[in-house]
Amino acid sequence: MANDLNLEVTQIFQKNRASTRDIVINRGGTRSSKTYSLCQLMCFKLVSEPKKRIIIARKTFPTLRHSVYKDMIDMLKEKKIYELGTHNKSEHTFTYHYTQSQIVFLSVDDAHKVRGLETNYVWLNEADAFTFEDFNQFYLRLSRKSEDDKPNQMYLDFNPSDMFSWIKTEVEDKGRAEVITSNYTDNTFLDAKTIQRIEYMREHDPNFWRIYGMGEWGEIKGLIYNNWEVTANMPEQYDWRFMGLDFGFTNDPSSLIEIRKEGQYIYANELIYETGLTNLDLIDKMVERGIMNVTIYADSAEPKSIVEINRTPEARANRIKLVPTTKGRDSVKHGINIVQQQKLLITDTSHNLQKEIRNYKWQEKNNELINAPINAHGDHALDALRYAITGALGMRKSVRAFA
Repeated sequence: MANDLNLEVTQIFQKNRASTRDIVINRGGTRSSKTYSLCQLMCFKLVSEPKKRIIIARKTFPTLRHSVYKDMIDMLKEKKIYELGTHNKSEHTFTYHYTQSQIVFLSVDDAHKVRGLETNYVWLNEADAFTFEDFNQFYLRLSRKSEDDKPNQMYLDFNPSDMFSWIKTEVEDKGRAEVITSNYTDNTFLDAKTIQRIEYMREHDPNFWRIYGMGEWGEIKGLIYNNWEVTANMPEQYDWRFMGLDFGFTNDPSSLIEIRKEGQYIYANELIYETGLTNLDLIDKMVERGIMNVTIYADSAEPKSIVEINRTPEARANRIKLVPTTKGRDSVKHGINIVQQQKLLITDTSHNLQKEIRNYKWQEKNNELINAPINAHGDHALDALRYAITGALGMRKSVRAFA
């Protein structure tokens, strides 16, 4: 049947398909094909098994909508399945006419829907973002009767970055699941440049390599930001848009980060990250990228650069206005505190911002964490992110005005 769908199936697909356990853990590194393989598997089950219900879930709806929801619909369209079913866009379901099997896209935002559904299959995408309580709620839903003898099953996929995650302590270590480990070598579609970027971590950050390179359990001690996820796209509709700029030149890159606020979520997208840029180069690149009608919060330690860019005809014509962020005593720590309180969604193309945020840690002294940040991989994109968010908040005592 997989061949009938013209699915060039992966080894990870085959391992998941062969499993008979009720819980299947897909623990993998970055770009290991685990998500793509599970998309293939859900597609296969939809068209080959009669009258099944398949729940595909993410922690939040924005991340669901821009990631696995879109990926699944794209795959259904590519394999000519989409036109053979009904996509209810308001209920976020897809029903395949020939088997009457249905995919239901859910997030924990729709908790009342979770409690009311019985299902045959559940896939928790980026499962480490869920709580153990969330997991149990979904697990209890695996009670729908089947017309065949196939077991009801739950699939989890994630990067194993927390040694104390409930997935490890409550599920994997207790032998409740089959564990399928994957890494980038399992993905035959990767290009040489991506492989080189992943393998660079082997020598430069062994712990990061163990987690995101090889898909093994590890922990990055003292991480400052744990409040973020990756998303595929910036929202087209949003409440507020602004940017942050960190100046650089010879060794340090200039970094421009766009922020869009949609409800309670803060979306961040890396627009510029480049060394050797003069102020005139920066405004030229902004114009090239179609940036206009926006306030950009910039490092107040560079007043001359701010004035120079604001005085350019390009900035005036495109209504680009640079505003210095307010700095004072402990402004970095205060800014970090404000950013930590946000729900951040970072685009998957923001490679430098992701690299920095994954390595932004508190310093250690005598094996104790101290209240001072350090980042061996730089913090230029993170500074731009912080300038944007704290600048938009006006460095107020409360962030309620932004929530």
